[in-house]
Formats: sequence, C-alpha cells, structure tokens
Amino acid sequence: MAEAFNIHFSTIADKLRNLLPDMLLSTTKLSNFVRSRKDASAIFSIPSITERDVLSYLLKIDSNKSTGIDDISSRMLKLAAPFIAPSVAKLINHSFSSNVFPSRWKTAKVTPIYKGGDPADVTNYRPISVLPILSKIAERHVHNALYSFLSENDLIYTRQSGFRPRHSTETALIKIIDDLSFNLDNDCVSGMVLIDYRKAFDMIDHTVLLKKLEVYGLRTETLQWFTSYLENRRQLVKLGDKQSNVANVPHGIPQGSILGPLLFIIFINDLPFHVNSSTIDLYADDTTLTSSAHYSSVDRLEQNLNSSVAEIAEWAAFNKLPINESKTDPSYTHYWQTSTFKDQLGDGFNY
Repeated sequence: MAEAFNIHFSTIADKLRNLLPDMLLSTTKLSNFVRSRKDASAIFSIPSITERDVLSYLLKIDSNKSTGIDDISSRMLKLAAPFIAPSVAKLINHSFSSNVFPSRWKTAKVTPIYKGGDPADVTNYRPISVLPILSKIAERHVHNALYSFLSENDLIYTRQSGFRPRHSTETALIKIIDDLSFNLDNDCVSGMVLIDYRKAFDMIDHTVLLKKLEVYGLRTETLQWFTSYLENRRQLVKLGDKQSNVANVPHGIPQGSILGPLLFIIFINDLPFHVNSSTIDLYADDTTLTSSAHYSSVDRLEQNLNSSVAEIAEWAAFNKLPINESKTDPSYTHYWQTSTFKDQLGDGFNY
C-alpha cells in the first residue's frame, strides 16, 4: 500500500506534463516590471546566519511538530538549542558558502490523508509531507531575507494575499467586494471567473522558476544554492511501521517546506502582467479574474472576459501550469447568456 501511494504521488506531475505543449517561456514582461521597480545594482544574496538566529529559530519550533525521516524531534532540538546552535549555524553557513543544500534534508516523509470517495482509490488521498526539522532553520532564514528583498523593492504583486504577513483570505475578499460595490455604484455590470490550476504546487517547473528568480536579481552563486535546494528531491510514504521505497520528485516546490510557498508566489507573480482587460486577485494559486462595463455595454464585458481568459490560458501553457477546468467557475453579478464565453472556456467548466 505504501509503495502504491508513493508511485501515485511522485508521478502525478509527470502524467500531467505529458499532456502539455512544449513552449518556450518569455520573461520580457517580468523583466520590464522588475526594471521599473528596483535599481539594477540591487542584487540578492543569502546573508550568513548567526548563532543567535539559529537559537531563536530553534526555540520557536512547535514542540508537537512531526519528525522527518531523521526522527530528530522538535522537543529534543529545543532542549538542546543553546548547545547545538553554534554547530547548526556553522553547518548552514557552509551550505550558503558552498551553494549546496544538504541532500539528507531533501527527502520528505509522506502520509496519505483520506479526502472522501472510494477508500481503495489512491486518487482520493492527499499527501502530507514532513521534512527534517533542521532543514527548516535554513529555510526560514532564506525565506525572511528573500521576502524582505522583494518587499523593499516593491516586487510582489499588490493583490496577492497568500503567504504574506498582514494578508489573508479576508484581505482578498475585501478588495474584491470593494471593487464590485464601486462598480455597482457607478451603474456597471461585473463579471468574474474563478480559476484553479491542477496540482499547482506539484507542477512548478524548476527551470522556469530559476529563470524568474534570476530576473528578480539573485546573484549567480545564490541561484546555484536554489538550484541545489530544488533538485534531487525525494520522498517515501510511511504507513504505520511500513514504508515504501524512496522515489524521486523532479518537479514542484518542496511540500511541507517553509521556503516553498514564497517560491510559489514568485512563480505566479508575473501572471497579472499578461492580462490586459481585467483585474487579477490572487490567493496563492487561487486566481480571481474580474472585469466590469456599463450596464449598456455588456458586449464589451463579454469581450474583456474572453480576452482575459485566453491570456491566462496562454500564460498557463507557457509556464507548464495546466488549468483545472472542473474547478474553474465563471460567475456573474447579472444574469446573461454568452455562447462565445462558453466556447472559449471549453467543456468541463461550471456555468
């Protein structure tokens, strides 16, 4: 059973990628955006971690956190924190200086969680990944430094509400509701499309992600560290006292990681630059597309939505991120029929 789950979880991305066209990514729009926001001399490199940093991170670990494949518990790490902080800091700084992420920190222990449906079908289970706790000390440090760099240079899309301090589902809804209310006050009809991507976190292409990180201004040496961090990822599934063989995970961002969510919002950050006729709101991968027009110009609203959906579909194809048609839902503040919009989206969408 463990082996069956592991084969399923580790091959999902490859099965989906085989259905995608091979298209050459262009970063022109992203490059223009970055140049408009930051000085060319602003380059990101990973700063050294201090013993005090390590001690602080260790003491903040949740004592009930699950252990990774190394079976080193968070409780033990917290108790030993004052004594091991110097050694851990030295190890992590060596990782930064050599641009190599320790291979023993790149294997995830996966537990299948039942979602519903036929319990004998592996597709009805969600993988929960746990990485070695010590790896998250290095990740937290890199995350904080990279997020600060992006924020200081105003490089994160303003309507991205996922995985950001002082942002949440509430802030995302407030922005959308405010826009819809404003449009109603001005006698405008609004149209909305809710877009979801298939296995978004598992589908992230490492080559595309690293190319985008380079555009944002990461030093060559720092890119080498991120390359090492992403490549040669592995996982195994554990059920009770039984476990599967180790499987390679060649795509996606590391599940259960601290750095992974930030890498995802960097990956999707340029999507809004490719949509010209509508507004994009993001909560991680959940994408809300809205457009409005005066109630006498519904045809124009239809055209805007059709154009924007086509632009998103094109971006998704170039970025190897397939749209999940079964969860993509066009919704309208007014009722009206549009065969053109339906044809544009294709079968499998909800109306």
